[in-house]
Amino acid sequence: MWGREPEGFGELTDTQAEVVVIHTSPRATRRALETAAELARGLAARVRIIVPQIVPYPRPLTDPPVTAEFTKRSFRALTAEAGVEVKVDVRYCRDRDAMLEYALCPGSLVVVGDTGILRPPGGARLAWKLRRQGYHVVMAEGR
Repeated sequence: MWGREPEGFGELTDTQAEVVVIHTSPRATRRALETAAELARGLAARVRIIVPQIVPYPRPLTDPPVTAEFTKRSFRALTAEAGVEVKVDVRYCRDRDAMLEYALCPGSLVVVGDTGILRPPGGARLAWKLRRQGYHVVMAEGR
């Protein structure tokens, strides 16, 4: 189980595009949301931010240390700055990369933020992996 489907997830129509932001860090995600908002306005698309919540192995995936509701509330201020409606999609997982394979549709337009900090590995490594898997990735770089 990779967590619940986001509310309204199945409501996407054939003519409605989606820009997906993957949360990596607060600063990088803020930059990625700015870029995604620009893309969404130009494409008449909606924005979905995937927030991977790693659940440690002693706990079952159905009993995460932080509730999805708490995580969504903590992202409200961040998403309010974007200027477009943003759907927060909290996903419980053990491995972020494996969860993303499940959570992303083939050929998705994904925005990954990168602060330019190499340690811990920034969004550039994630973007490289996603491109190799066939996703369309836009890097939102900046400090």
